This record gives sequence, C-alpha cells and structure tokens, in this order.
Amino acid sequence: MKCQEFKKFLKHNPVLLADTALTHDFQDHMQNCAICQHEYRACKTMLSKLRTTPVPQKSTEEWKNIHDSIINKIEAISSTDRKTIPFRFRTIYPYAVAALLLLSFFSFYMLKIQPNSNNHTTLAESPKIIDLQGSAFTSLSDIDQNRPLNLKTEISEGNILKTGSGSSLILQLDQASIINLKESSSLAISTYNKTKQLYTLDKGQIDVQVSKRKPEQTFKIITPNASCQVVGTRFNVSVNNNPSTGQIITTLTVNEGRVLFSISDSLKVYVDSGKTVSAVDKTLLTASRTIDSMVPNKTTRKKAAKEDSPVNKLDNHSFDNTPAETHSGQNSQNLDQINHLINSGNLDEALKMLSDLGSSPSISAHLKINVLQKKAVCWKRKHEFKKAINVLDSIFISHAATKSQKETALFQIASIRQSDLNDFSTAIEDLKRYLEIFPDGIWAEETMYSLAELYYLKKQFSESAQMYRKFVNTFSRSTRLENAIYTLARIYSNNLNNCDNALNLYVRLENEFPKSELTDDAVFWKAECLYHQGRINQALDAFRDYLDKYPTGKWITDAKTRVASTVTAGAR
Repeated sequence: MKCQEFKKFLKHNPVLLADTALTHDFQDHMQNCAICQHEYRACKTMLSKLRTTPVPQKSTEEWKNIHDSIINKIEAISSTDRKTIPFRFRTIYPYAVAALLLLSFFSFYMLKIQPNSNNHTTLAESPKIIDLQGSAFTSLSDIDQNRPLNLKTEISEGNILKTGSGSSLILQLDQASIINLKESSSLAISTYNKTKQLYTLDKGQIDVQVSKRKPEQTFKIITPNASCQVVGTRFNVSVNNNPSTGQIITTLTVNEGRVLFSISDSLKVYVDSGKTVSAVDKTLLTASRTIDSMVPNKTTRKKAAKEDSPVNKLDNHSFDNTPAETHSGQNSQNLDQINHLINSGNLDEALKMLSDLGSSPSISAHLKINVLQKKAVCWKRKHEFKKAINVLDSIFISHAATKSQKETALFQIASIRQSDLNDFSTAIEDLKRYLEIFPDGIWAEETMYSLAELYYLKKQFSESAQMYRKFVNTFSRSTRLENAIYTLARIYSNNLNNCDNALNLYVRLENEFPKSELTDDAVFWKAECLYHQGRINQALDAFRDYLDKYPTGKWITDAKTRVASTVTAGAR
C-alpha cells in the first residue's frame, strides 16, 4: 500500500480513527511507515480530545445555524483550489457540528503536511481581485463599455482594469505575487500565461511584489514610453503626463531586488534597490542625477552675476521674469502682458506680441535679446524644438548678448537636443563646444556631467570614463561627486576591464562617503574586483567585511555564495 492510499483512507473514513477497525493492509502500512503512523496518532488524538469536550446546551435551530456557518466557511476555504473532505452529516446537529469541527482541524492539518505540489510561483488560472476599495471598472478595450468590478469578477487576459478617484484594488497573481493598482489608474493584462506575464500601465501608479521567477519566465510592466522587467522584487511604477508640455513621464522606484528599465533596445539600465529612474518621453534620466540640469552651478553663477545682468532661464516649466535691463513705459507693460500670457499658456498670442515688439524700430539691443529668450520659451513649450534652437542660436551669435546669455543659450540648445530631440550625437558636439568656449562657465559642471552620461548611453565607455574623471578632479565639492566616483568605478570594472582603477575608486567612495547609499554597493564590487583579479584571500576578507558591515545588505546572498565557494576552493 502506498502513502497516498493511506491518506485517502483517512480522509474518507475519519470516524474509524476513534476505533481500531482498520483493515489488515492499513495496519501493516501504518506500522511500516513512520510518517503515516504519526498522522494517524495525531488525528486520533484530536478525535479523543473532541470526544471529551463538553457540548453546550443549544436548541436544534441554533445548532443548525452553527452547522450552516461552518459549511459555508469550509466551502470558502475550498474555493482556493483545495478539495473539501466528504462527510455524510447526520440530522443530529450537535454531533454534526462536532464532526465538522474535527474535519476542519483535520483538513487544516492534512493540507499543512501535504501541501499543494505547486510552489509559490505557480500561476493562478486567472488573476484574482482580493481587495477592492471604492469604485473600479473593467473593459476589453479603450472604446469598450466600462463594467463595474467586484471581488467575484472574473479577470482574464485582455482585460483593462481602471480605478476611480480615491479607489484602489489588489490583484493576486500567485501566492506570493500581487499588483496594487492605485487610484485613477489604468492597467491592461496584455499577456498572462505560465511563461510570460505582460501588463500595460497607461496611466496612474502601481505597487508590485513579484515572487522569484524561473529563467524562462518573463514578468514585465509596459508603459507608453518604457518597460520594467523583473526576476523577483518589489517596486513601484507611475505614469504621468506633464500638463505643460504633454510629455509622458514614467518613474520606477525599486524597493527590493533589481529591475531592468528600458525605453528602447539600445537604452537600458539596471535599477537596484533603493534607486529611482525616470523616462521623459523617450529620454532616459539616470538614477544618479540629483540636481536639475537647468539650474546653474551656484558658485560660478555668483561669479558671473557680477559682470553680467541676470538672464531668463529656459527650462522645462518656467523662466526667470527678470529682464536683461530695466524697461519703462509701453515696453515694460508689454513685457508684463507677455509674461502673463506665457504663464497662462496662451503661447500663440504671446508669440504674436513678441514678434510685434521685436520688429519695433525703437527697441534696444538688450530688449531684443530679452524678446528672443521669451520666444525660445514659447517655441519649446509648443514642442517646436527646432524653432526654439534657431532662436537660441541667434542669441548665441548676437553681439548684443552678454557672456552669460551666450553660454546659457548654448547650454539650452544642447539640453533640447538631448532631452527633447534625442539627438545625442549633436548634443555631445554642443556640450564639447561649450566646454571649449566657456571652460569656467556657469553651466560647466552640468555640461561635463551631461557629457559623461551621454558618452555612456552611446556606449563610448572610454570617453565617458575620461569625462567622469575630469569631473571628479574639477568639481571636488559637487553634490554629484559620489555618484560620479561610483559610476566611474563601475565603468572601469564592468566596461573597461580595469580593476586597478576601479578598486581605488571603490576604496575612495568607502572612505570619503561612508554613509552614502552607494557605499554598500562599492564595498561589494570592491570584493568582486579582487575576486576576478585572482586575489582570492583578499577577496575573501573583503566579502567577509561586507557581511559584517551590511548584515541586511542587498548583496548579502551573493557575498555568502562567494565566501562559501571561495572557502571550498581552498582559500583560508
């Protein structure tokens, strides 16, 4: 007799457990199998305890209600793809309730010792809504009629789930994987099978917890301008539209694990735990950027302000309304009105007024520069990027423009090409030109850092390393310094196979920025460098150092694996 047959016998004949009326075959099997013997004794003990439990005095109707309640709860438990234990109930409800209680204990016990053969990554036949707050709807397409959702609604591949204001829902995929769809969000279940899960987030925000995937299993969140592919992790994805520019912004925050963030086949970046990365339309903003690239270096900006008048800053959302010189009379009123039109979004009307003002024969050279700056703002906000570049170029070549106005115009041209046109090659040439003409300019720090990033995105790793090195040596007090050091070290170790330089930088980061969130990574990658150089004993010490300093660090499993394999290989 097999164990499975013995367990089946126990399930279908629980009353026999109280007696010794077991067949000869079952008795022989139980005596020869310690596991089944343990199960039999445990179940028999429960029956014995239940038999001696006093039964409270209740009416037949009260017992019937309790009986029905237990039946309903057992049915609810069995709905999670479990089988209820069959049992013929007698009409004497107190005893039926007692038997049901026994069966509940017995069912729970058997399910614990004989769990479902599938592991925690086994996909449910279809996603299930396990929590719903407020109002939510489903449809099969954007033009399909929305149908209200509830906890019993069947969800399948092709469904689009939408939550209203102040509403949310939780979708369970397997026993350890969920998607929490936040308010005012839309999520489509594009593909749902054992090997591939694709979800499309058109707008809003989701929190995702994904159990460990097998190598052949794909789990991906797709947004209008990016995608996030995971192995096993917790992360948050949001999709928003910039109301001023119409740009789509996808932001990924990784809470645990690692996510591959992509906006095209050639633009991909791994985002580690604790990091955030964004994509604005088809432009990748790296996780290391912590300062707005349109805000000049404060120290050099103060120096430039002494010799030049303030300038209008062209950025993603606003501009400095301080004119290049004090204007009076009608011109001053016109500028105030133009500023109001731009701020309120009436760009066409603002451009018309700027053209009229710019063509006036009485306009001064400085006022004309001011008019051009505002024109550039308007064209950029209208997504007429080439027209904005043409206007900025006319400022750059103008003899009337101050030095700071010229360098700001050139930097803005490069920024538009990089962020709005994705013309990285031309943006690189513009940034190089800036550093040649204005090596100590107000945008020098931002220019050098952007140039290093662009070289890296284009896989020109030697040029990127050279620029990061120059940045580290030039801007030793920059708030970007620790990011630059870490990125440079990773380029040396990952892309240029230069572990000697990488080691020096990892040690520098560890010593100069001991509280940085990057130091955890630096200590681990330092150990990895030593390992790949064949300096096994030093690597072993470094991995142990990591385990001591970061007992809950993100690389704890990898470090333990390295230590175990290194010790096995014969290192001390």
